[in-house]
Amino acid sequence: TQEKLVHLQRAPGLTDLVITPYLFWAAIFGVLLVPLFAVRSCTEERQQGANLLLSSAPISAMHIVVGKFLALAILAFIFTLVCASYALALGYFTAIDYGKIAAILFGIFLFIASFNAAALFLANLTRTPIIASAAILGLLFVFVLLYISGSADASSSELFIYLSNYNHLLRMFSGSIDTLNVAYFVLFMLLFLSLTPLTQKYRRAA
Repeated sequence: TQEKLVHLQRAPGLTDLVITPYLFWAAIFGVLLVPLFAVRSCTEERQQGANLLLSSAPISAMHIVVGKFLALAILAFIFTLVCASYALALGYFTAIDYGKIAAILFGIFLFIASFNAAALFLANLTRTPIIASAAILGLLFVFVLLYISGSADASSSELFIYLSNYNHLLRMFSGSIDTLNVAYFVLFMLLFLSLTPLTQKYRRAA
């Protein structure tokens, strides 16, 4: 493998061979871990009765949802900084592509932060933490299936590929920040953040 890389005119460097694969799996681990904190902030909160205190506060349901989302976004940002520390440590010893790494880290943050909004929505639909966790992981699996199904030769679909958040994460791993991908993640957040207060109103009415 090293002999083949030597003869290439534009051989991939440390950024493509080591840092990019590491950041990819870090993004997958982060989107599996961080959104599960939504279960503690919603489902377990209702089990312990702490939601009654929030519902009696002079603030709207949207303010509560946005506050919880921002707390999860901070966790996503901290996770992204931890991932960046490894890349910066390697950059101290050898040359790396800081621009590409910055674009990838930005994509990781958007990927995890946007899915936090979906996790909050699902966590507000159930009172059982196990069911809420399974629903969150299940939704993530659906997005992966959309990408796989849309990319298959027998059933290729540009719509399925576009709807998958996994696809937009992969696009940002190319090192370029496309406004189309950023807009997707922002709209993804806004959609689920606007739906979550409706579930809280429904539960109050029930």
